[in-house]
Amino acid sequence: MEQKKVTRDFKVLAEKISPDNVAVMAELIAMKETKILISYLENEITELEERLTETTNTIQSADDFIRNIKKYLEAPELTREMCYELIDRIIVGGHPKHTGKEREIDIVYKVDIASVLRHKLKK
Repeated sequence: MEQKKVTRDFKVLAEKISPDNVAVMAELIAMKETKILISYLENEITELEERLTETTNTIQSADDFIRNIKKYLEAPELTREMCYELIDRIIVGGHPKHTGKEREIDIVYKVDIASVLRHKLKK
């Protein structure tokens, strides 16, 4: 009994499949794949636009930073104004008495100097 039902259902399904139906199904599948591809490409474009904006901002910051440094090339001493314009923060490590090592001092500039140099060398 069950096998007859399956056979009957299969025959009904086979009758519904025609060259026109296959073409419509292929077109629907192609449309779905196209929508997925478009969505993926839109996401890629958004990501690349964000990276471009970030890079443009970095280049602008780097150019400003270089302009500021050039102002101070011949400065005889470090001033408060120079620190405010060029330095983001200064990190002072632990005292040698406590750490057993020399005290480390890191100066964090307002611009990543390594990326500035990479950009300038590429030009």
